[in-house]
Amino acid sequence: MRNINAELKKTRLFSFADKVDKMYESKYKVVYSNFVYMRNTVVSPADISKLYNIFRQDFPHAHALFSIIVSKSYDQIKISPSLDTGRGQESESDDSVNEIVDDEDKDDTDLSRLQRSIYEYFLSFIRHKSQKRLQHWSMLTPLGYFSRGFRIPGTRSHLSGASCNLRTAWKRCNDVYHNCMPGRKEMIQQLVTSSACGDNWQVKIGKGYQDGKSGIMQRGTAFLMKKNKCMTLPSGTVMSSPCGLRFTVSNTDRIDPYIIVHHASQA
Repeated sequence: MRNINAELKKTRLFSFADKVDKMYESKYKVVYSNFVYMRNTVVSPADISKLYNIFRQDFPHAHALFSIIVSKSYDQIKISPSLDTGRGQESESDDSVNEIVDDEDKDDTDLSRLQRSIYEYFLSFIRHKSQKRLQHWSMLTPLGYFSRGFRIPGTRSHLSGASCNLRTAWKRCNDVYHNCMPGRKEMIQQLVTSSACGDNWQVKIGKGYQDGKSGIMQRGTAFLMKKNKCMTLPSGTVMSSPCGLRFTVSNTDRIDPYIIVHHASQA
């Protein structure tokens, strides 16, 4: 019992929560500071797997408790090897957990549904403890429901109460957007806005007889370079991405005659 109390101290919980939220914040900044594919996830499965492993190592008793509750005979979760189960007094359930270590898949990049659920519920418990933590993590659920066109569950629900409401999520997205725009514009200004083409050419020029030669071959290179100007799209213009998603232009931000940023929302 002492180990569990020491493991779940408020300072340890908040330290882990701040580490998770800092990663989510950095991923949001990557999305707003660069060009990314619309179908990409904000946080990759590999990053979530790293956070899960930190959770399993830093909170072995809590992880073991959740694992025992949700594990099934055909779908069991490996517990942390640092957890002391007691020698010579293993119960039947302890034996089944020990078998998981041998039968567990070695590829930990993608978490199973049960592993992901206990990781998310542990973060939800921390979020219920303090609403000041995991502010960027709590934005994913309402934004995910909104992007898919699904109805967002009420925040008073016990299962979805850890997430923020959609208004708060958009407000934080706007804050990240304004913080990232200077770097984004600088990145856009460094993009190539010129095109060039070149070709070798040769021509034979006839001339009078001189020193036994009756002609001369001229060789050279033709080179053309131009600066590409961007067109301004009027508001309401519908564009289609390479993956087939349609967007409607809301406004434009012209940086100079050759660089322009179009703001669009999904149609």
